[in-house]
Amino acid sequence: TLSCSKCLAGQFATGGGACRACEAGRFCPIAGTGVPSICTVGSSCPSGSSLPQVCRPGFFANDTGLSACLPCPAGYQCGSSGLVHPILCLAGSFAKGSGGTTCEQCQAGTYSAEQASTSCLSCIPETSARPDLWMSVVRLKGVRTFVPTQGATSKEACGCTGGALLLDGDCVPCSYGMTCFGKDDMELLP
Repeated sequence: TLSCSKCLAGQFATGGGACRACEAGRFCPIAGTGVPSICTVGSSCPSGSSLPQVCRPGFFANDTGLSACLPCPAGYQCGSSGLVHPILCLAGSFAKGSGGTTCEQCQAGTYSAEQASTSCLSCIPETSARPDLWMSVVRLKGVRTFVPTQGATSKEACGCTGGALLLDGDCVPCSYGMTCFGKDDMELLP
């Protein structure tokens, strides 16, 4: 007696031929599949797939028919599953290596002026005699004092901390008889 059997999920056969694994970049969802389906965006289909595999965080798939998800490039974040396009890091943040799930804010004392940055630049000039007095700062609303800040987006955010003054391109401690509010703002005391 002759018996017919259907191919298993993840396999296909054409024209009554032998069952074989579904090709990479395609999937065969049900037993008896004759024509494999193309893998969808946001997922991958290795050889023998019965269903697309959703890309995990840190990876993306921006095209159909991929056999593997692509690692998120440096300077971008891929924080959710099934991502079709990586999301670029905004100025003031960075993602160092590939496969990242989040962009990190530049720490106080650093800045990043460009989108898709892979690192932050230091506020401290190489020639500074007092690197401890440099910081990325922001003026508090309604207050004269500058305070350290994270996520600075330009070199203009760099300046002296409170108690120091910018003089000849470097931060120097405030002299007796003055009050220094940070950056380059100071007041002579009577």
